[in-house]
Amino acid sequence: MENNRVGMAKKEEVASALKGGSLTRISHKKSTAMPNLPMDEMIIETAKNNDINELRPLLLELISSIEDASEFNVETALENCKQIIQHPNSYIYIARMSKKVVGFINFTIRKTILHKAPSGLIDEIVVAKTHHKQGIGKKLIAAAIEKCTKLGCCEVEVSTEITNKGAISFYKNCGFRGGSVLLEYDID
Repeated sequence: MENNRVGMAKKEEVASALKGGSLTRISHKKSTAMPNLPMDEMIIETAKNNDINELRPLLLELISSIEDASEFNVETALENCKQIIQHPNSYIYIARMSKKVVGFINFTIRKTILHKAPSGLIDEIVVAKTHHKQGIGKKLIAAAIEKCTKLGCCEVEVSTEITNKGAISFYKNCGFRGGSVLLEYDID
């Protein structure tokens, strides 16, 4: 993705407690357009290897938001980020303000059996607590949807804890709609 100069939008909060248990899966079909809103300077770009360490504070925020985070650690998360950016069907986009990383989104593109076109799946989205309610999460979602659209995806999905009403509301405000349930089975 080329550097995409975008700005801050309508105030929204991103809640991203993604852990085991019953999750709600929400799909976004291509038909919903993101609104054009007043903007301040922000850049959304594809993460590179030299950006990985700048994700550390955001990953710590993500881990601290998980009720039982004992199985997660930031070093593993950073290593996973390095692997994800090397994978051809996986993407990490970062949001920068004043040259500082203030948010990121991680998503993958995959083929399913029933759809003619691929599907996008948002795995994580995090915005620094200091930058909540500034529209950064909404712009990260828009960038992911734009990429999925360019790659010919028929939908974009996201999941969150069924009890995470703030995240569900946020995703619905971004044009996602409910309709599925994703259940997890923890192997380790």
